[in-house]
Amino acid sequence: MSSTPASHPDFYAAARAYDVAFSYRDVDAELAFMIAAAERHGARGAPKSFLELASGPGYHAVKAAQRGLRSVALDLSAPMIERAKVNAEDKGVVVEGIVADMARFTVK
Repeated sequence: MSSTPASHPDFYAAARAYDVAFSYRDVDAELAFMIAAAERHGARGAPKSFLELASGPGYHAVKAAQRGLRSVALDLSAPMIERAKVNAEDKGVVVEGIVADMARFTVK
């Protein structure tokens, strides 16, 4: 076994392992906070769509889709986006996946 730690790209390429390692989070509560903040401070009322930046396996994007929002997951890692799509499919919803750098994308 190598004593050299995995690089960031190696870690993010192991999307299933990442998914398991961070599955303890209370995503329902986190998403509820984000939606409440959007409703309170947004200019257009309740949100109709959701964009999760640096989404990893798309926890929030999947939950948003389950709430009926058009949902998009954006991440630099293609394996993470694939994992987000699998997670969405497992829950019976659709999440659009975009492989891109969150610092360099534009909303159309």
